[in-house]
Parts: sequence; C-alpha cells; structure tokens
Amino acid sequence: MPPPITADSASHAHRLVRILILEDDPVILASLISVLQSSGFEALTPVSLLTDALQHLEAGEFDIALVDLNLPDGFGFTLIEALARHIPRIPSLVLTSMIDQTAVVDAIQAGASGYIIKDDSAIQINHALLEVLAGHQILSAAATALLMQYVGALAPLHSPTALKQLTEREAEILDLIAQGLSYQQIGEVLTIATSTVQTHIKSIYAKLKVRNKAQAIRTAFGPGQHST
Repeated sequence: MPPPITADSASHAHRLVRILILEDDPVILASLISVLQSSGFEALTPVSLLTDALQHLEAGEFDIALVDLNLPDGFGFTLIEALARHIPRIPSLVLTSMIDQTAVVDAIQAGASGYIIKDDSAIQINHALLEVLAGHQILSAAATALLMQYVGALAPLHSPTALKQLTEREAEILDLIAQGLSYQQIGEVLTIATSTVQTHIKSIYAKLKVRNKAQAIRTAFGPGQHST
C-alpha cells in the first residue's frame, strides 16, 4: 500500500515540477512567482520574450508552460503551437488578461490545455496548474462562456447525408471536434461527461462507417476540412 500523501510530500512533488513562465510585465511576473513559490513550486524559469521561450523549448527543460499571449516580439500562440506539434508531452496553460472570443478559440485550437485569467486567485491558478499537469483541460468561467458563444454561432454540418445519419447531439459533437476541441473540452462546453462524449464518438464512427475522427470530419464536412 503506497504511503499517504502529506503536505510535505505534496510540496516535494511541486518542487520537482519545472515551469516555464512567459510573461513580459515585471510586476505581474514578480507576483506570479510569489504565488507559485508560496504553493511549493520552486523550479521556475521566467522569460519575457517569445524568442527566449522558444529557445527553452528546443532544450525541453520544463514540464509545463505558463503562457501570456501579448508579448513584445510576438504572440504566445506561437509557443503553444510549437509545443503541441513538437513536444506534445509538455502542456501549455494560458494565463492572460486577454478575454475575447478569438483569443480563447485560437489558444484552444493551437493546443493549449487551459485558459485562465490573470485576475483569477492564487488558489485558482494553482488548481489550474495541477489539473493541466494531471492531463486535464481547464477553462476559466469567462473563457468557457466565450467558447460556448462561439460554438453556438458555428455553421451546421455541410453534408445533408451525414447530418441525416446523426442525432443532433452527435452532429454538434462532430462539429466541435472539427474545431479542434478535445473530448474533455467538448464535455465542458456541452456539460456532459467525457465518457458520454466518447460514447457519442463511437456511435458517429459506426453510422458514418469510419475509423477515426479525420475520416469522420471529411465525410461530414468534405475534403477541405480538418481538425487541428
């Protein structure tokens, strides 16, 4: 039987987590470092430029990236995309003051595992980090609301034949997959369990006679569509 998790063992685990922090505002950066250190995170690598963050990416010297979006030499989306494409084992968590629909959708489609706001409390930031490190996705309440508005405005599936074969919920889920959302993110948007999303996906594959999401998207949307 494994030993119980104590405050000391949890703090030790936190100390082993290497966090790359991409933040150009020195005041916010100092506050963030203080928050993380008070939560037990000690292996912190702060950088203020996108180019510096990308250099650290090449070395793969961190376990998670905490990413601001607006930077002096570019946008954090570039780092998020690079991580998702080249080192998918390292997740990225957006921490920004940008709270608009385009930013939220772009970050998720680029591969971010979470989107939280700088105004969130220290407890919320710490919780978001732990959730992402555990392989989960997490969105702030404001980001979730914006994502739901975006989903509601999406055009219906292009193929009438595919649409007739699917239930309304299945068509909605396939539409979200085509937008690049993960199963868990779809569950959060539709307020259903991830296991329920997976059950719908299996039904979609069976009805469309396909074996994977790429084939399902091509069948429903046509060859010009793909998921990110």
